[in-house]
Amino acid sequence: MMRRLAARARVATVAMAACVQLRSQAMQVPPRRPLHKFDNFLTGASANYFEAQYEAWKHDPASVEESLAEMFRAAEATENGEEPLFAQPPTRLVDELSLYKPKKIGIAQTLQQSRRLISLIQAHERDGHLFAQLDPLKYERGTRRNPALKQAMRVNLHPNAFGFVEEDFDSTFCVGFHDGCGGLFDANTGPMKLSDIYQRLKRAYTGTIGYEFMHIYDEKVCHWLRERIETPQRVPDSALSTRYTAADRKSMFEQLASAAEFELMLKTKFGTTKRFGSDGAESFIVGLEAAIERSTVHGVEDVVIGMAHRGRLSVLHHICGKPYEALLSEFKGVKESDVLSAHDYGDVKYHRGMRSTRTLRNGKTCAVELLNNPSHLETVNPVVQGFARAEQVARGDENGLRVLPIEVHGDAAAAGQGIVFETMGLASIGKFKTGGTIHVVVNNQVGFTTAPVDSRSSTHCTDVARVFQCPVFHVNGDSVEDVHRVFQLAADYRATFGRSVIIDLVCYRRYGHNEADTPSFTQPMLYKVIEKRRNIVQLYKEQLAESSGLESAELDTIHKDVKSKFRKAWAVVEEGKYSYLDFQKQCVKPEWADFMPELEDAKMFPTTVNDAALRPVISALKSLPQGFALHKTLQGIMQKRAESLDKGVGIEWGTAEALAFGTLLQEGFPIRISGQDVERATFSQRHAVVHDQNTDDTHTYLENVSEEQARFTVTNSSLSEYGVLGFEVGYALRNPKNMNIWEAQFADFANGAQIMIDQFVTSSESKWRQPSSVILSMPHGNDGNGPEHSSGRIERFLQANTETDELPIMGEVERHWRGTVEVAFPTTPKQYFHLLRRHMHRNFRKPLVIFFSKAWLRAPNVSTIEELKTGRFEPLLDTTPEDKVASVTRVVFTVGQVYHMLHAAIQEKNISNVALVRLEQLAPLPLQEIHDTLARYPNAQLVFAQEEPKNMGSFNFIEPHILRAGDFKRPVEFVGRLAGPSPAEGD
Repeated sequence: MMRRLAARARVATVAMAACVQLRSQAMQVPPRRPLHKFDNFLTGASANYFEAQYEAWKHDPASVEESLAEMFRAAEATENGEEPLFAQPPTRLVDELSLYKPKKIGIAQTLQQSRRLISLIQAHERDGHLFAQLDPLKYERGTRRNPALKQAMRVNLHPNAFGFVEEDFDSTFCVGFHDGCGGLFDANTGPMKLSDIYQRLKRAYTGTIGYEFMHIYDEKVCHWLRERIETPQRVPDSALSTRYTAADRKSMFEQLASAAEFELMLKTKFGTTKRFGSDGAESFIVGLEAAIERSTVHGVEDVVIGMAHRGRLSVLHHICGKPYEALLSEFKGVKESDVLSAHDYGDVKYHRGMRSTRTLRNGKTCAVELLNNPSHLETVNPVVQGFARAEQVARGDENGLRVLPIEVHGDAAAAGQGIVFETMGLASIGKFKTGGTIHVVVNNQVGFTTAPVDSRSSTHCTDVARVFQCPVFHVNGDSVEDVHRVFQLAADYRATFGRSVIIDLVCYRRYGHNEADTPSFTQPMLYKVIEKRRNIVQLYKEQLAESSGLESAELDTIHKDVKSKFRKAWAVVEEGKYSYLDFQKQCVKPEWADFMPELEDAKMFPTTVNDAALRPVISALKSLPQGFALHKTLQGIMQKRAESLDKGVGIEWGTAEALAFGTLLQEGFPIRISGQDVERATFSQRHAVVHDQNTDDTHTYLENVSEEQARFTVTNSSLSEYGVLGFEVGYALRNPKNMNIWEAQFADFANGAQIMIDQFVTSSESKWRQPSSVILSMPHGNDGNGPEHSSGRIERFLQANTETDELPIMGEVERHWRGTVEVAFPTTPKQYFHLLRRHMHRNFRKPLVIFFSKAWLRAPNVSTIEELKTGRFEPLLDTTPEDKVASVTRVVFTVGQVYHMLHAAIQEKNISNVALVRLEQLAPLPLQEIHDTLARYPNAQLVFAQEEPKNMGSFNFIEPHILRAGDFKRPVEFVGRLAGPSPAEGD
């Protein structure tokens, strides 16, 4: 075979040499062209020439030069059933071609020309965004600040780069190669001149909009986008084919003018106050309004927005409808009498959110909510997703058709923050889906003082889209109507495919990172360009006056009306006629109105249950579908569980949890548990979902408690703490009746979500009057597994609580109502059962962190059904019998599983002078119960025993309270590990 190929190569070489010297024969020979990188290896002189010679040889072998005839004979020879090496090349595209089928036949077009056309079109589809006119500043096309872009732009999109010559530009070609592929490739596309094809591609892909979609595997998506981008005239209702009326343009101008005047008024009145304005990105408001309005046409009724501080105040006013008077009041300083709750810490004005219902220009009504957000950029992203998912579930909108999440990013943050990736990674996971998100990157082309060259390695700040198969629409922020079109296109795409889309709004930041900053310290040349850049309102006004027939005087009137509106609002605030207190009351969400009481109205309710409530739960936990093949080991586990339920004794941790969940579900509380491996549970104690060993079918026990039960969701998650906890935080915010639990695989890994814990879990109520009911479930304990599988860092959660040793002893309701976060470490299944139920059975909400032992989830640590029916959660447990109290000389306070170890040792050694006291609740601390315990043992030595090193755990937070409860008369001895940097030892 190798000898045969070598011989053919020699023949081909001879033939090529001969061809160079051949003159045109009787058949007209197309002009010779140099070899091009898109040509195949046979295009030495001319593919056209060889095709013509081959056709002539087939009809008359003697009509061609002998060396060519020898090559054709050798190429067609076959051996061992091989295909001919030189099979007949078609002289034109014909219907028999399997892939490209032009609708019009009769245009002489070689296969090589078709290949060049395909390469030309695909190159524009793939690389056109690199050459699009995106930067309003035209600041060296950003290449100085982005070497990755400079490298990518080495490609050439001119037809000459694909082997075409100047003579081809007036030639007509067939480009409709295939049915249903959209755009120029589609069979509906008629013949076109090469010059027209090239101009069409330039307009479509290298204008003020750039598109990225060729990385998407789904051909339907590519066809849909290609059709709208390349041939918008064929899709009359497409956003890209919209012909704007005078009314449309006046509306856009008014929005633009309002966005600009909004910032100007604040700058004029409060020049040194931080506002993180949208100056330079005013068209963002036009685009966002367009996306929302277009989405309502597709059936969206509720929009959930998450964004950082840049431009947030403008969004609050223009998109969410926050009165300008309210914003001005915040800038002037709200009087203490106008604050809704005196113990709120509050937050800066550009972190706050708002919800309202608006009637849009198209007559549709839509609820719009901008979620509260800290300055930790992108932290709100998973919260948006969770909130949107909860809203969708509440509306029965499983496909996300009626609820739209929108995330607004900065360019540096979108490329640099890992939470962007974590959140986008949830988009296609079953019980985290929201039907697609519209992502908007407000691309200022600088991050604080950092240029793109130092803030990312990628070509675009949106390159994360490639991983998640999202199209990206880049648009010049000063091209107002293109911004409007692109945002509408994004809404259309999301509605059509239920997938996420990214808009890269390329703009600039007219001032520094904040209004007190001096950007020319670090970007002197850039800000010289910006200083000379005229305001977008003036640019658009001139454009409208020149091209749309709108009179300058009419536009001036619109602009004056906008200014007048802001001046009137300022006058109202200056004269003290605006009630900020009334505005705050209007902002309380209806779902939360009954769960934000003042202290005198706060209540906690019993957690006991009766047989009628337990019966259907027990039945569900003992039932499987007919023929369901449970794993053999699980059969024994479930049989043991069934026996404990029948006898009412031996209730293990997982069973108590299931009973708590089941009774709450019947009472109308939806429950959702997520995290890594939660369906089975890391320590195999839950088995909420079981798998048929023969079919892989699954069964979820608690989905079958009763027909009237609330929704039960248990779902494994991606390997993410930050993102998944954020999702549950957002879900819980939607409705205080939702019980949302995020469970860490090991509590140690919760520190991967520390930003979410600090910013949303423990402080959202004090900052934003936004209570949270999310539960963190944390497997904790030093069990010999090393420093990464031992500690949930209890001390960090206690530090976040506001309880100090100076506070007076309070009743149970008051201490819970005043607390910021609740921390508990229940040691028995009974305690865990009542703790879960107590969390929901009160008329206010607090976040709850539950630590639990990994080693004491089963016997002998069991409870009884009677304890579940009649008990309550006890924040402190002292089980020393009354007749033994007098003999106690040492009281040992314990937290968590160390109690079980000490109790076993005491029993084994028959020690009678030690009382073990379990602190089951660490925040708020049960001060009254501690005081009563010390009074019970007035002369006993006090000891605090814990597993954690002395500088960790709960000792340093609890010791001052114990000392104070004992009037500082008795010291507290510490028993535990020495202080250290790591929570546990290795092997």
